[in-house]
Amino acid sequence: MSTGAKHLHGERPAYLSACQKRLTRFASACTASCNIMEPNSNLKNGRVIGLDTHPDSFTAALLRGQNPAQAVTEKIFNQVPIAQLSRWAKKHTTAEDLFVLEASGNSFQVVRTLAASERKALVLESCQLGKLKEAHANNDKLSAVRIGKGYLAGTAKTVWVPDAQTQERRDWFHAHRKAVKRTTQVRNRLLSYLSDHGVRLKKGTPLATGGDAEAALRKTQAWTPASMAGH
Repeated sequence: MSTGAKHLHGERPAYLSACQKRLTRFASACTASCNIMEPNSNLKNGRVIGLDTHPDSFTAALLRGQNPAQAVTEKIFNQVPIAQLSRWAKKHTTAEDLFVLEASGNSFQVVRTLAASERKALVLESCQLGKLKEAHANNDKLSAVRIGKGYLAGTAKTVWVPDAQTQERRDWFHAHRKAVKRTTQVRNRLLSYLSDHGVRLKKGTPLATGGDAEAALRKTQAWTPASMAGH
Protein backbone atom coordinates (compact mmCIF):
# COMPACT_ATOMS: atom_id res chain seq x y z
CA MET A 1 0.00 0.00 0.00
CA SER A 2 1.38 3.42 -0.89
CA THR A 3 2.18 6.12 1.65
CA GLY A 4 -0.77 8.18 0.40
CA ALA A 5 -3.13 5.20 0.71
CA LYS A 6 -1.93 4.45 4.25
CA HIS A 7 -2.51 8.07 5.19
CA LEU A 8 -6.04 8.00 3.72
CA HIS A 9 -6.87 4.88 5.73
CA GLY A 10 -5.76 6.46 8.98
CA GLU A 11 -2.14 5.38 9.37
CA ARG A 12 -0.08 8.58 9.64
CA PRO A 13 3.43 8.50 8.08
CA ALA A 14 6.26 9.27 10.51
CA TYR A 15 7.56 12.21 8.51
CA LEU A 16 4.13 13.88 8.59
CA SER A 17 3.96 13.50 12.35
CA ALA A 18 7.38 15.09 12.69
CA CYS A 19 6.33 18.01 10.48
CA GLN A 20 3.16 18.50 12.53
CA LYS A 21 5.20 18.66 15.74
CA ARG A 22 7.43 21.34 14.28
CA LEU A 23 4.45 23.36 13.07
CA THR A 24 2.76 23.09 16.46
CA ARG A 25 5.95 24.04 18.24
CA PHE A 26 6.43 27.26 16.28
CA ALA A 27 2.76 28.16 15.67
CA SER A 28 2.46 30.68 18.50
CA ALA A 29 5.73 32.41 17.61
CA CYS A 30 4.73 32.71 13.97
CA THR A 31 1.31 34.11 14.86
CA ALA A 32 2.88 36.72 17.15
CA SER A 33 5.46 37.86 14.61
CA CYS A 34 3.18 37.87 11.56
CA ASN A 35 0.42 39.84 13.32
CA ILE A 36 -2.30 39.44 10.68
CA MET A 37 -4.93 42.10 11.30
CA GLU A 38 -8.68 41.87 10.94
CA PRO A 39 -9.85 45.04 9.16
CA ASN A 40 -12.95 45.47 11.31
CA SER A 41 -10.84 45.48 14.48
CA ASN A 42 -9.41 48.89 13.53
CA LEU A 43 -12.14 50.26 11.26
CA LYS A 44 -15.51 51.29 12.68
CA ASN A 45 -17.28 54.15 10.94
CA GLY A 46 -14.31 55.60 9.15
CA ARG A 47 -12.58 55.00 5.86
CA VAL A 48 -9.39 53.28 4.85
CA ILE A 49 -6.81 55.66 3.40
CA GLY A 50 -4.32 53.86 1.17
CA LEU A 51 -1.06 55.79 1.07
CA ASP A 52 1.64 55.34 -1.55
CA THR A 53 4.54 57.30 -0.08
CA HIS A 54 7.77 58.56 -1.63
CA PRO A 55 10.58 60.69 -0.16
CA ASP A 56 9.13 63.90 -1.61
CA SER A 57 5.43 63.15 -2.18
CA PHE A 58 2.53 60.84 -1.42
CA THR A 59 -0.62 59.65 -3.17
CA ALA A 60 -3.74 58.90 -1.11
CA ALA A 61 -6.82 56.87 -2.03
CA LEU A 62 -9.89 57.33 0.21
CA LEU A 63 -11.82 54.04 0.35
CA ARG A 64 -15.11 53.28 2.06
CA GLY A 65 -16.28 49.71 2.58
CA GLN A 66 -15.72 46.63 4.74
CA ASN A 67 -13.99 44.46 2.12
CA PRO A 68 -12.34 44.83 -1.30
CA ALA A 69 -15.53 43.94 -3.19
CA GLN A 70 -17.58 46.60 -1.40
CA ALA A 71 -14.85 49.25 -1.31
CA VAL A 72 -15.68 52.45 -3.14
CA THR A 73 -12.95 54.93 -3.99
CA GLU A 74 -14.32 58.29 -2.89
CA LYS A 75 -11.38 60.38 -3.98
CA ILE A 76 -7.70 60.19 -4.91
CA PHE A 77 -5.11 62.83 -4.13
CA ASN A 78 -2.10 62.40 -6.42
CA GLN A 79 1.50 63.41 -5.70
CA VAL A 80 0.91 65.72 -2.77
CA PRO A 81 4.18 67.15 -1.33
CA ILE A 82 5.19 65.10 1.70
CA ALA A 83 5.77 68.30 3.68
CA GLN A 84 2.00 68.94 3.50
CA LEU A 85 1.02 65.55 4.96
CA SER A 86 -0.04 66.78 8.39
CA ARG A 87 -2.04 69.73 7.05
CA TRP A 88 -3.61 67.57 4.33
CA ALA A 89 -4.64 64.87 6.82
CA LYS A 90 -6.36 67.39 9.10
CA LYS A 91 -8.25 68.92 6.18
CA HIS A 92 -9.38 65.83 4.26
CA THR A 93 -9.62 63.04 6.87
CA THR A 94 -11.06 62.45 10.34
CA ALA A 95 -9.84 60.70 13.47
CA GLU A 96 -12.06 57.71 12.60
CA ASP A 97 -10.22 57.07 9.34
CA LEU A 98 -7.38 54.56 9.20
CA PHE A 99 -4.25 55.15 7.13
CA VAL A 100 -2.42 52.13 5.73
CA LEU A 101 0.89 52.27 3.93
CA GLU A 102 3.52 49.88 2.69
CA ALA A 103 6.74 49.46 4.68
CA SER A 104 9.47 51.60 3.13
CA GLY A 105 12.27 53.95 4.08
CA ASN A 106 10.12 56.75 5.49
CA SER A 107 7.03 54.78 6.57
CA PHE A 108 7.76 55.03 10.32
CA GLN A 109 8.21 58.80 10.07
CA VAL A 110 4.92 59.07 8.16
CA VAL A 111 3.13 57.16 10.95
CA ARG A 112 4.62 59.48 13.59
CA THR A 113 3.65 62.56 11.60
CA LEU A 114 0.06 61.31 11.34
CA ALA A 115 -0.03 60.40 15.03
CA ALA A 116 0.94 63.98 15.89
CA SER A 117 -2.15 65.03 13.91
CA GLU A 118 -4.33 62.52 15.84
CA ARG A 119 -4.61 60.15 12.87
CA LYS A 120 -4.25 56.36 13.14
CA ALA A 121 -1.93 54.58 10.73
CA LEU A 122 -0.65 51.05 10.15
CA VAL A 123 2.45 49.94 8.28
CA LEU A 124 1.87 46.83 6.17
CA GLU A 125 4.52 44.25 5.31
CA SER A 126 5.82 44.99 1.83
CA CYS A 127 6.37 41.49 0.38
CA GLN A 128 2.72 40.63 -0.25
CA LEU A 129 1.74 44.18 -1.22
CA GLY A 130 4.71 44.35 -3.54
CA LYS A 131 3.42 41.33 -5.46
CA LEU A 132 0.01 42.96 -5.82
CA LYS A 133 1.57 46.16 -7.07
CA GLU A 134 3.75 44.33 -9.58
CA ALA A 135 0.77 42.39 -10.91
CA HIS A 136 -1.82 45.17 -11.01
CA ALA A 137 -0.40 48.62 -10.24
CA ASN A 138 1.62 50.65 -12.70
CA ASN A 139 1.23 54.12 -11.22
CA ASP A 140 0.86 55.82 -7.84
CA LYS A 141 -2.94 56.07 -8.01
CA LEU A 142 -3.46 52.37 -8.60
CA SER A 143 -0.83 51.55 -6.01
CA ALA A 144 -2.60 53.58 -3.31
CA VAL A 145 -5.91 51.82 -4.08
CA ARG A 146 -4.25 48.40 -3.99
CA ILE A 147 -2.67 49.12 -0.62
CA GLY A 148 -6.06 50.05 0.82
CA LYS A 149 -7.81 47.01 -0.66
CA GLY A 150 -4.94 44.78 0.40
CA TYR A 151 -5.65 45.77 3.99
CA LEU A 152 -9.41 45.29 3.58
CA ALA A 153 -8.78 41.75 2.28
CA GLY A 154 -7.85 40.78 5.85
CA THR A 155 -4.59 39.04 5.00
CA ALA A 156 -2.24 42.01 5.40
CA LYS A 157 0.56 41.67 7.92
CA THR A 158 1.37 44.72 10.00
CA VAL A 159 4.86 45.91 10.86
CA TRP A 160 5.61 47.10 14.39
CA VAL A 161 6.49 50.80 14.53
CA PRO A 162 9.30 51.26 17.09
CA ASP A 163 9.13 53.86 19.82
CA ALA A 164 11.55 56.79 19.86
CA GLN A 165 14.16 55.11 22.09
CA THR A 166 14.13 51.88 20.09
CA GLN A 167 14.38 53.83 16.84
CA GLU A 168 17.41 55.74 18.17
CA ARG A 169 19.10 52.49 19.17
CA ARG A 170 18.37 51.02 15.74
CA ASP A 171 19.85 54.07 14.04
CA TRP A 172 23.05 53.83 16.10
CA PHE A 173 23.30 50.10 15.44
CA HIS A 174 22.86 50.46 11.68
CA ALA A 175 25.27 53.42 11.57
CA HIS A 176 27.91 51.32 13.35
CA ARG A 177 27.41 48.39 10.98
CA LYS A 178 27.71 50.66 7.94
CA ALA A 179 30.85 52.32 9.33
CA VAL A 180 32.50 48.93 9.95
CA LYS A 181 31.51 47.67 6.50
CA ARG A 182 32.76 50.74 4.65
CA THR A 183 36.00 50.92 6.66
CA THR A 184 36.69 47.28 5.82
CA GLN A 185 35.97 47.93 2.14
CA VAL A 186 38.36 50.90 2.02
CA ARG A 187 41.08 48.95 3.84
CA ASN A 188 40.73 46.00 1.47
CA ARG A 189 40.85 48.27 -1.57
CA LEU A 190 44.04 49.89 -0.27
CA LEU A 191 45.69 46.55 0.49
CA SER A 192 44.67 45.25 -2.93
CA TYR A 193 46.23 48.30 -4.60
CA LEU A 194 49.47 47.82 -2.66
CA SER A 195 49.51 44.13 -3.53
CA ASP A 196 49.21 45.02 -7.23
CA HIS A 197 52.44 47.02 -6.78
CA GLY A 198 54.24 44.23 -5.00
CA VAL A 199 53.85 45.67 -1.51
CA ARG A 200 52.84 43.32 1.29
CA LEU A 201 52.52 44.83 4.76
CA LYS A 202 52.95 42.81 7.92
CA LYS A 203 49.63 41.40 9.11
CA GLY A 204 47.98 43.70 11.62
CA THR A 205 49.83 46.84 10.51
CA PRO A 206 47.55 49.84 11.23
CA LEU A 207 46.90 51.94 8.15
CA ALA A 208 45.21 54.95 9.71
CA THR A 209 47.30 55.50 12.86
CA GLY A 210 50.99 55.48 13.63
CA GLY A 211 53.85 55.78 11.17
CA ASP A 212 54.73 52.11 10.67
CA ALA A 213 52.71 51.69 7.48
CA GLU A 214 53.90 54.97 5.97
CA ALA A 215 57.56 54.23 6.73
CA ALA A 216 57.27 50.74 5.27
CA LEU A 217 55.61 52.04 2.11
CA ARG A 218 58.22 54.75 1.49
CA LYS A 219 60.97 52.15 1.57
CA THR A 220 59.41 49.92 -1.05
CA GLN A 221 59.63 52.24 -4.06
CA ALA A 222 59.55 55.85 -5.20
CA TRP A 223 55.88 56.71 -5.24
CA THR A 224 54.82 59.30 -7.81
CA PRO A 225 51.49 60.95 -8.66
CA ALA A 226 51.42 58.81 -11.82
CA SER A 227 51.68 55.58 -9.81
CA MET A 228 48.81 56.72 -7.59
CA ALA A 229 46.57 57.75 -10.50
CA GLY A 230 44.97 54.34 -10.82
CA HIS A 231 43.92 54.18 -7.16
